[in-house]
Amino acid sequence: MTIKMNFKKTVQAVILNNDRILVVQRAKNESFLPNIWETPGGEVQRGETPEDGCIREVLEEVGISVVVKDPCHYFEYIDKENRKSSCTHYITCVQGEPTIKLSSEHTCYRWISQEEIKDIDVTPEMADALLAAFKVFSNK
Repeated sequence: MTIKMNFKKTVQAVILNNDRILVVQRAKNESFLPNIWETPGGEVQRGETPEDGCIREVLEEVGISVVVKDPCHYFEYIDKENRKSSCTHYITCVQGEPTIKLSSEHTCYRWISQEEIKDIDVTPEMADALLAAFKVFSNK
């Protein structure tokens, strides 16, 4: 018997490189938010910590290893299956110059500055998360 969880926890990684944050564009055939730009991330699996989920999702989606630091943004939403969901964005660090290898979930990637947020198609929540991350980075 499969028990469906009523609450979904998701994580997103904010990866900074040369004062720019990595964003990836969801594939057009994705059922949830096709063609929308986001930071790498996804659902935390049962028995997994949010930090471990963040590390796994980044490796799966863009092929790089990260170290998870502090959370920088949080919001709640209702997902496509009508489940209450939460999303926490974590500041992450990567060693050296990352080589991006996209999964099939995404079609392209960009490193954006704060000024370029308005130039890409993101959800209002993602725009808020990116702005919050840039604020954290500017205070360091």
